[in-house]
Amino acid sequence: MSNNEMISVPRELTPEMREAFHEAHDRYEEGIGESPDSQWRAMLRAAPKSTEQPQGDPVALPERKDPTQYWVEPGGVHKAEGWNACLDEIAKLNEGESHGE
Repeated sequence: MSNNEMISVPRELTPEMREAFHEAHDRYEEGIGESPDSQWRAMLRAAPKSTEQPQGDPVALPERKDPTQYWVEPGGVHKAEGWNACLDEIAKLNEGESHGE
């Protein structure tokens, strides 16, 4: 594992993680390993393997704006286009679902 690799671990230590810590600490006391790094690595190896994070429900998006309705406002067309582009990007986060078309 590299120093910049991100992993998920439980908020509370599991019994397996505690046991791994104590075993690594005992080995350190016997002159094997580096403290506290060896204990930390032992706990991470004993941590339950994370699964994919569950995805939430798709976000309900507001209505798209019709750029032709905003032509009289300064920058109105561009505001509507920007609004709709933002909705398109959010829709991609909703597993590719499109909105309002």
